[in-house]
Order: sequence, then structure tokens, then C-alpha cells
Amino acid sequence: MSSLLVGGAGVSNAVAAYISERRSSIATLRSLGATSARIMVHFLTQVMLLAAGGVLLGLLLGAATSLLALPVLSGMLSLDLPPSVDPLSLLTAAAFGFLIAVAFALLPLRGAQRLKPASLFRSSRSDEVRLGWRDLLVWQTSVPLVLMLAALAGLAVLSTGAPWLVFWYAVGALVAFALLRVAAWLLQAALRRLPPLPDAKLRQAIRAIHRPGSAAPVVVLSLGLGLALLLMITLLDQSLRAQIDSAVAEDAPAFVLLDMPKDMLPAVQAFAAADPDIEELETIAMLRGSIESVNDTASGDLGPLPDDIADMFEGDTALSWANDVPQGSTVTEGEWWPADYDGPPLVSLSTELRDALGLAVGDTMRIAIAGRPIEVTIANFRDIDWREGTLSFRLLFSPGIIEAAPQTLMGSIAVADGTEPSVETRLGRAFPTLSFLPVGDALKQIEDILSNLANAVALVGSLAVISGVLVLAGAMTVGRKQREADAVVMKVLGATSRDVIFGFLVEYGLLGLLAAAMGAGLGIAAAWSILTFVMDIAFAPNALTIVLVILGAVVATIATGVLTTWSAMSVRPAKQLRQEAV
Repeated sequence: MSSLLVGGAGVSNAVAAYISERRSSIATLRSLGATSARIMVHFLTQVMLLAAGGVLLGLLLGAATSLLALPVLSGMLSLDLPPSVDPLSLLTAAAFGFLIAVAFALLPLRGAQRLKPASLFRSSRSDEVRLGWRDLLVWQTSVPLVLMLAALAGLAVLSTGAPWLVFWYAVGALVAFALLRVAAWLLQAALRRLPPLPDAKLRQAIRAIHRPGSAAPVVVLSLGLGLALLLMITLLDQSLRAQIDSAVAEDAPAFVLLDMPKDMLPAVQAFAAADPDIEELETIAMLRGSIESVNDTASGDLGPLPDDIADMFEGDTALSWANDVPQGSTVTEGEWWPADYDGPPLVSLSTELRDALGLAVGDTMRIAIAGRPIEVTIANFRDIDWREGTLSFRLLFSPGIIEAAPQTLMGSIAVADGTEPSVETRLGRAFPTLSFLPVGDALKQIEDILSNLANAVALVGSLAVISGVLVLAGAMTVGRKQREADAVVMKVLGATSRDVIFGFLVEYGLLGLLAAAMGAGLGIAAAWSILTFVMDIAFAPNALTIVLVILGAVVATIATGVLTTWSAMSVRPAKQLRQEAV
């Protein structure tokens, strides 16, 4: 979808440049009596024909890319993804392409309708039409634009099946679009107010950025959006890896014991005490219970529940009891019971249950353990940091009658670094019936999965950067004549080809630096927001990655700009001046 937004910006700028190059044709049609409707139909037909060719080419490239990329993604994700082409996906992409073309071409076409016949007798671009807010509010502009945007949103919801995802993506896209546009406008405004530089080459390069018809907006928008997406994916991947390598891997035990019988505990404790490689053994009672009601409301009548707690109300759920607040838990509401508590049964719940069910301290629940219903009162709520690797449960009873219920034990074993394989072998031989999970292997598998997903998403996300570079190249190519005129002016004033190249390098370098800075800012902000508010993971940016992205953007902008305007440096001034005179 980011590629579509970048492509849409490219369509808008390309159509605007296309119409600007044909001002004389439009003025001639107006002089011959063509109405505004005729102008719209004439150029909209051209846009649709060009869009049809572009969509067809895009479908062919997309199908070919799918056939080549699916085997690569199959290896990355360890999934069976045979090379194939989905016709429905191609039709959806074609629909997106046509809607993008029409929606983003509408405003430039409306500007073409307002072009005056007098522009036929002017060679400058000072008479180009710019639409104001009032022009956007008239029904001839607003109604078609709203319909196109609604069609795009509907197609996005239909293809993703996630209305809220589309909504928040649209909000984020609009914010990013506005910020990048404002950044380009502020750069042009600041450069416009600079005092004239003494060096003619620098003066011409600066002027090229803020003059009418400058490529600054499209460069900043297209490259900034693509880089923001790629940097966001990269920073998310780095933060997840850092979380696994540091916070989780350091605190996580080597092995987790599952459903260990209570009568096996003395033997396991003796084994752990005798083994020099085992640093710590921790156990906690584990029971199975069924939540029958909450505040006299049956569990089946609580309504839809969040996915992360819904399983607790579907049959039995794991629970335990504790004298003291477990390590890694913080009481956020209510009071913890005394260590020697001997009274009516109380429970401590995680904050996830409180927030999902709207519970408060003093509310009641009925929980059946071993077929015996127990009425309990909520004493407090805990915030549990599962990343510390400690043993805990979302539902903890106070000591008392719960201790006599049938129960097994859950445990964890911490060992010295590098001794996991030998301890695992000795533990398996000593207790062949004991079920335990090697946490290190599980973390390694999780890290591999995250790595593969990040690589796959980065591969797809890099298409947005490629789209941005292609849009940038298209915008530069469309403005080739203006570049040629700039080169002629500089040569007439005594500049050499080296001076012309230097001017282009300064112009593209400044634009690339701004695009990279804005893209980096947006990517960092998006990654931080997702990690902080969605994943609840510490943000761990890599400064080297950000610097490399900024430098890469500057280099890409300079290279794209120079390659697409190379012909401007070989134009002879006399030839260009004769064409302008005609």
C-alpha cells in the first residue's frame, strides 16, 4: 500500500508535468472554443490510455516477480510456497492501479481546465494554474475525488479484511504525506529567502530547488515514504533481536519443567544440588480450574473476549497460589495478602484480565477446582513482566484451602553458560518420565522465525523504495526540458560542463538529504510507536543503520537525478535558444 501511495504521488506530478508541457495544445483548444468538459475528457482519455499501458506492464512484471520471489520467500519462511500467479490478486492490483491513476490525476486535470488561451502567447511558466482551497471544495472537484478515495478505501478493506488497519494506515499515510509536503515547502521557502550567494553555480543550484515547477516536492515525498517504510522495518527487526538477545535470553532459564508430580520434587532438588552446572531450581504449584462466573455472570455470557485471554474461559485454565508477590510482578491496584493469611479465599489477577473484563478490587468470581466451586474475591491486580523469565500465572489464589487441591509443579532450571547440552543429557537420564522444555532451543527458533519474517517483509518493503526511485526518475525525466534550459542559461553565463554538473549535484544532494532526514524521522517515529504502544518492547535503534540509510538516500537521489538529466549537459545553447524563439 505504501508503494501505491508513492506511485500515486508520482502520477500526480507526472500528469502535472505532462499538462505543463502541453500548455500550448490546451491553449489552442481553448482558443478554438473547447469547453472545460472537453478539455477534461480529452486529457483524461490520454491519462487512462497511459494508465492502461502502465497497469498491463505492471501486471506482467508483478506476475514475473511473484514467480521468481516465491521460491526465495519459501526458503526464508520455511514454508511451501510453489511459484504461482493468483488471477484475483492481479485483478485487485489492476483495480488499485486505475483508481490511483484517476484519483491522483484529477487535480492536475482540473488545473488544465482553468488554463487561459492567453498562455499560448507566453513562453514562461509563470502562468501555470495552481488550485486553491476554494477550487478543491467545489463539487466538480470534491465529489469525484471523494468517490475515488472511497473506492480505494473500500477496495483496501475488501482485500485486507481489516477495516481498522486500513483506517490507521490511511491516517498514518496522510500524516506522512502532509509532513513531507510541508518539509519540502519549508525548504523552498527558506531557500527563497536566502540572500543571493556570491557563487553563480551555487546560486543557480539553490534557485533550481525553489523555482516554480521544481522537483523538490516529488523527490522528498517519493523517496521519503519509501525510506520511512524500509527504516521502520529494519528498526523493528533490530529491536526485536535485541530484546531476545539481551532481556529475554539473559533472564530466561535453560529448561522449563512441565507437570512435574509433587512426589518427584525431592529427587529433582537433590539432583540440582549435586550437579555443579545447575545454578538455580525454582518451582511453583500448578492447578487446573474452570472460571464459571464473574460477578454472578456466567462465563459464556461475558461476550466477546480478547484473543489473549479468551482461552482462559474455554474449559480449564492454569492457575496457582502464592504467599508472596512473585518475582517479575508488580501490584498496581489493591493490596497483597499477608504471608500468613488465613481467611476467605482471595485471588490476584493480571492487569490484562482487569482491562478486558472491566473488573475492580472487591469483585467476585466463581472458580471450580477438581469439580468444587469456590467463591473468591479479587484482592489486587498485578502487572506481569513475562520477559524476566520468572514463573507466574495470571490467576493466583491466596494460601489456604487451595493448597490441598490436586496439583502438579511447574519449574525452571538455570545453568551455567554453555552447559545446556550436558545438563539436558544428565537430566533426561536421571528422570526419563519428566517433561521439560529446552528454552534456549525455543528462543533460537523464535529468533530464526523473526529473522525470516523480517527478511521477507524487508524484501517486500524494499519495493516501496524501488517505487520511490522509479517515481523520482520519472519526475526527473519529465522535467528534462527545464533542466536543459537551466544548463543553457548557465553556459550562456560562462559556466562549463563541470559547473553544470556541480549545480545538479548540489541540488540533488540537498533534496536527497532532506528526503532522507524526513524519511528517517518518520521511520524512527513509526518503529518507536509500534514497539512502545503495540508490542511493549524497548526501542533499540542502531545509529549506524540510520546513518547508512541517510547516506544511501543522498547517493540514490544524486545518481538518479544526474542519470535522468545527463542529456541536459550536452545541449548546445544556440540550438536551445532557437527552439525557445520558435
